[in-house]
Amino acid sequence: MADSTATTAQSRAQETSTDEAVAHVVSNANLKDISNRLLPLLRAFTLTTYLGKCSNGADPLDQLDPQEQSLGYLFFITTRCISDLQSNARDLLRRLIFFISTFSPEQVYLAPERFTLIADALSHLAHRLESPIIPVRPLRTAIQRFCGDRPVFTSLHASLAKYALLAKLYKDPLPVLDWDIEHVDATLDTNIEGFLSYYYYGAMIYIGNKKYGRALEFLSLAISAPSQAVSVIQLECFKKYVLLSLIHYGKLLPLPKYTATVISKFVRRHCRQYISFADVYETQCIEKLTTALEKRREAFEKDNNWGLAGQCLRALQQQKIQGLTRTYITLSVSDIAKKVGFTGENANTEVEKNILEMVEQGSIFASIEHTGRGDHDEMVSFHDNPNSYDTSESLAILDEKISQAVMVGERLNRQDKSTALDRDFMSRVSHL
Repeated sequence: MADSTATTAQSRAQETSTDEAVAHVVSNANLKDISNRLLPLLRAFTLTTYLGKCSNGADPLDQLDPQEQSLGYLFFITTRCISDLQSNARDLLRRLIFFISTFSPEQVYLAPERFTLIADALSHLAHRLESPIIPVRPLRTAIQRFCGDRPVFTSLHASLAKYALLAKLYKDPLPVLDWDIEHVDATLDTNIEGFLSYYYYGAMIYIGNKKYGRALEFLSLAISAPSQAVSVIQLECFKKYVLLSLIHYGKLLPLPKYTATVISKFVRRHCRQYISFADVYETQCIEKLTTALEKRREAFEKDNNWGLAGQCLRALQQQKIQGLTRTYITLSVSDIAKKVGFTGENANTEVEKNILEMVEQGSIFASIEHTGRGDHDEMVSFHDNPNSYDTSESLAILDEKISQAVMVGERLNRQDKSTALDRDFMSRVSHL
């Protein structure tokens, strides 16, 4: 029956003028008619129908309401944006952005494969207008409006992260990235490549924001994604996972226990340079790590990870400085250089630079006193953390974290109940 409906719709659509197409969109007003009658026609209309004008010369987009006739408008606007036959790129961009801010999620949800084309449409317009920043905010808005209060993965998530990286807009996608995804629905035109790409690009964005803990979460999710074969994306994720583990935790974190054995073995076999570098890091010897870093320069540069690898050396230096705060109250800069392992003519300068950076990050609390009696007489005083948990600001942060944990717990309870009521799931479990 469904095949018959599609065949009928296709034969009718091939002879449909733009006027008739607009009339079909306008006449099918309720969601049931849109799904059963209009959608098969929209999928079958030809390129000529979507690119044409009405018989009176009017633009069909002017005849449609992007909120009331969202699905029809979506088919028209995406086709026109992607087509090279349309020259009015700025006008199309204006219309597309307005559509994104007003569309009906219920209608758009019916055609996820067409919703995916929003990313292509924005990319095409960005290329024509020579502005790489164009896709980022509209994609963020499209995802937020499409998802509503459902933490679901869409086909636009990976595109948002990708275009934000290309445009170097590291802050803009965070409202979407910070919202943990709980559902991956294959009917929404999603696939494993998009899933892995989203978490890889997302990790890169968090690295750009220096949120290394969150970046590690994203990399971990990509590496441990269920798979029978290893993706190149997962391999690249593991390389960054090793370096970020060293930077953020000072050691190589084990992969999640649920990571497929085939993936664990593969990444370790093909990332020996990274794992051996982590082994050297754990010796806590700056001289050895410096040598190991230079030895692997070619491999790190080839993988575009030289910058992260260099941060590992800085992280070890700062980790050793931080260790001194638990033993000493005051030390000279030259003493710190000796105890940590800084060498060379610029050792003291490097120590000062590290201390100032750590103070700015809040990882230590210290002050440097310049005595004026020589380049090697600066004294560093280490202080206790002045930000105790009895301040209003700290209590507000703690309260926010508790609220977030409660919300996650409630969502997990709802998911547990939903799963328990799923007949297919319970049937599979009962046969294990």
